[in-house]
Amino acid sequence: MLDSELSSSSSISRPGSHLRRRARELAEEHEALLVLLTTLRAASAQSLRTLYFERPPRYGSERDAYRQLARLVAHGLIAKQNAPSSRSLYRLASAGLSLSERVRARATDAMRKRVPDSEAGHCWLRSALWAELVERGYVVGRGQQELVALRRFLIDKQATRAAGKDAEATRVLAALRVEPTLTPLFRSHCARCEWASDVSRALRSCPRCAGSLAQSLSERRFECPRCGAVSDRDEAHESKRHGGQCTGAVREIDHLSFDVAWRASAKGREVLLVFVDDPAVSLDVQLRALPLRIVGQPRLSIVLRTTDPSSVFDRATGQWTAMGDRHRALVRAFSEDGARDAFPFSMTADVVDIKPELQLRLGQLRRKKDKSHA
Repeated sequence: MLDSELSSSSSISRPGSHLRRRARELAEEHEALLVLLTTLRAASAQSLRTLYFERPPRYGSERDAYRQLARLVAHGLIAKQNAPSSRSLYRLASAGLSLSERVRARATDAMRKRVPDSEAGHCWLRSALWAELVERGYVVGRGQQELVALRRFLIDKQATRAAGKDAEATRVLAALRVEPTLTPLFRSHCARCEWASDVSRALRSCPRCAGSLAQSLSERRFECPRCGAVSDRDEAHESKRHGGQCTGAVREIDHLSFDVAWRASAKGREVLLVFVDDPAVSLDVQLRALPLRIVGQPRLSIVLRTTDPSSVFDRATGQWTAMGDRHRALVRAFSEDGARDAFPFSMTADVVDIKPELQLRLGQLRRKKDKSHA
């Protein structure tokens, strides 16, 4: 009887244990959604339906998806916040940041805070554009498969050019193959003795048994914010800058620092760069990260979106009724005239559009005047 009384007393003293257990279960079930939010930071409910709930395993109807979102909010895994222009967003909350090992490894200080209104529009527009592309059959993201798709698109096209023994085409091909932005992490493995190399170290044979080596791409990418060392797992490392053991804690990051959309088609692999201007980062820094700076490389298509607070798009005419200075700078960077003292992106990129009316700030639709009673 004493044991039963103690057990009953214990359960009464921990009324939230069931809720914590259910939160852990939901975090495990929906870890892919939580990881997605570490890349997007925040997204609208409609976008999350397309990007997550409508992908296998599907979560039924639209109502079912919203019920799942409500459960995740109720258990503290995500939080809903209102954004300007009567929009709402979902972001990671405290339980979502702590109950998943994968999310903990990716979490930044910014993810632990409410998205500022000045950046909320960027999150809404970016997630909406991702969703539109997914509905058109693209895979969108910053992960390993997007990196590989981009690398294969550029190198395969350039290899075809270089097949004619053209010296300039061969030079560009060599530059693409060693471009850090386009190089995935890998490890060399020995099938005979199970030896494994350091990350991204290519060898002809196993140094232990002289057996043949096979390379495998790394699923995850980690970086030390203190010394910049990169690996495919959370491990002790030597300082990349100063030598000796580094005491910095590595954090998982995306394989790419920009968005890529790709799909297979009858014409081969289609690849798009997706650029939604982040108001929290200078435009120059964002443009320098794009893989468009090798003169002579195959041209890439890019979708541009501005978050300039002074820019307004008129849905009725399909034109911009107002353009802010930052928006003009973005357009100028990809124009034939280009920007002074900047790389001429018109040489390596083609600006394309996907659903032009999908913009952050839209002008009011003008109603046609009713002349039936005139």
